[in-house]
Amino acid sequence: ETFPRHFILSMSTAPSASFPVKLNVYDLTGFDTSGTIKRMLQQVVPGLEGIWHTGIVVYGIEYFYGGGLLQGVPGMTPYGIPTTSVDLGTTEITKDVFDAFVEEMKEKYTMNNYDLFDNNCNHFTNDASQFLTGNPIPSYISDLPRQFTQSPMGVMLMPMIRQFTQNMAMDPNNIQGNMDNIM
Repeated sequence: ETFPRHFILSMSTAPSASFPVKLNVYDLTGFDTSGTIKRMLQQVVPGLEGIWHTGIVVYGIEYFYGGGLLQGVPGMTPYGIPTTSVDLGTTEITKDVFDAFVEEMKEKYTMNNYDLFDNNCNHFTNDASQFLTGNPIPSYISDLPRQFTQSPMGVMLMPMIRQFTQNMAMDPNNIQGNMDNIM
């Protein structure tokens, strides 16, 4: 995917700064200390190592999609401690230009537009990484939804999962009510 570069400022004669770009990777199954969720999911997607949430770290800030586009202190988001941090390269794009990009992306990455398989945190970090560095995020993260949806059990579970996540978007504070609506 290419991104509109209309807001990238013309090059100046001043030396440009280079900023490291990293991907913080969180395993959402880590909250299940018994490991039950991960074992169940490995029955659906053999070799599954985790359910990945990601945040892009640049300019000393972590940007992530969690009910909207948010930012915070790297490694201190609501998703716990990163399992790993992946070096994605460097960028010469200034913070102001990236902030304009994030502002533009807020229309795509809203709570109502969230989709576990087609528009999630990893889609945002992939868009941001490609904008900043020209490089995608690692495929073991970006390919996970496809691996799940192409498995026989994934095909069977997809309607229920989509219904649950749509209900979550409508009322994220009422998890029990959302569960009752799909059961």
